[in-house]
Amino acid sequence: MSYPLQVLSLYKKFIKLSRNWETTVPLQSFIEKNDSLKEVRENDKQLTSGTTGLSSWQAASILASYILYDVEFNLKHNFRDKKILEIGSGCGLTGIAIKIFNNPSFINLTDGNEIVLKQLEYNVQVNDLSFESDNIAVSYLNWEEEYRDDIIYDYIIAADVVYDPSILSSLLKTISKLLQSNTSAVFIIASTLRNPETIEAFENQIGKEE
Repeated sequence: MSYPLQVLSLYKKFIKLSRNWETTVPLQSFIEKNDSLKEVRENDKQLTSGTTGLSSWQAASILASYILYDVEFNLKHNFRDKKILEIGSGCGLTGIAIKIFNNPSFINLTDGNEIVLKQLEYNVQVNDLSFESDNIAVSYLNWEEEYRDDIIYDYIIAADVVYDPSILSSLLKTISKLLQSNTSAVFIIASTLRNPETIEAFENQIGKEE
């Protein structure tokens, strides 16, 4: 079974980023529409506590910027009043930006690490979003475990999740299951080109999962 797939280019303009080095837990701030300032807490070390999810990665910044600002993309895809699930949310930069500026009806930010989920919850709240009233959720999703969700999503998004050939099978099965409930759903991914063979393997396998 094949599904809609849009692979986003890496080479898009960045969200304006600055790093606050004086805090014990760095806050990465980015300025967006209407000059509103939003902060995302992250660890400045890319690998911490056995996970990469405590840092913001380049592809997440680019994906958020692309969704917010790219005219051609926005002519094809309107996130307003849509249901969105983000895989491997990490710090939540992409998903939080989408929630604030694109106004989806619901967005579910997921990750498979409990420490990352705690930081993700903090980042949602520091951006003045309420789990009770703003239709945003933070959920545990481990690609190697069965994930149950009764919500039918319009968009599945991910940034920098294609980094290790050994996880591709589990990742693709997760994506496939999420898309099965809505054949018109669109999967959008941004990825850093570290190993061309890994990206090629992912692109060759996408859509083959039943």
